Amino acid sequence: PPGGGAQARSPLRSARPCAAPLPGMGNAGFCESAPSVEGLLRAVQDGDPVRVSYNLDGGVDVNEPIDKAGHTVMDVFDSQHAAFHAEVAQGGDKYGNRAHEEDRLREVLNTLRSHGAKKRSELKKRDQANRQ
Repeated sequence: PPGGGAQARSPLRSARPCAAPLPGMGNAGFCESAPSVEGLLRAVQDGDPVRVSYNLDGGVDVNEPIDKAGHTVMDVFDSQHAAFHAEVAQGGDKYGNRAHEEDRLREVLNTLRSHGAKKRSELKKRDQANRQ
């Protein structure tokens, strides 16, 4: 669009909101609910870049507080990312998928950053600077 603003993206273009059932499991497929901060939080906790994009492209505010203390999904991501690296440092790659997990986490982080995600501490500093 003119003026260099963010280009509108369809929430379904990059996301696969529905998944097929697993063969032989006797289960039904599932569909992602409408974009929500709760859906975004679950996607970040699961390290699922497709669902993160689905929720953000669907209009969820990446810096919406997820608790009364004002934490954001970026705080959750940081915590999980640190735990992942602590586990790896202790030899924790029991499934042999460390590289794949790193790629997924990197994609989640890049998606969050591209949508302007901030940690609670960053938002507090910004708000304090704006009040002065």
